[in-house]
Amino acid sequence: MQNLRPFRSHEWILEQLDACITTHGNCEDTSLSSLPTRVVDVSYAPDKVRIMATNGASGRYITLSHCWGDPGLMNTKLTVHNLEEYMSEGISLDDFPPTFRDAIELTRSLGVPYL
Repeated sequence: MQNLRPFRSHEWILEQLDACITTHGNCEDTSLSSLPTRVVDVSYAPDKVRIMATNGASGRYITLSHCWGDPGLMNTKLTVHNLEEYMSEGISLDDFPPTFRDAIELTRSLGVPYL
């Protein structure tokens, strides 16, 4: 997804989020939402993301629902063996499949810090 801002779909997403936040009682203050145990910090670096332990913090995040597909084709997978590395050194965007790269770019373009 090269530069999402010119696309109408990006504007539509922003409009829908704004409508949700301003008209739905449960969506008013998303900054108070409890974060999952770990999130992907998309604001870490332009060419990387990192895994972050939230330790009970609150904040805004986007959830990605997808089909994992063939496990043999997954290059990037969080395990107990790479957790510390992914938290401290981050993960190159080049290591992710296109769906994840698109989700990271969209999350960044919407100004949301976590995926």
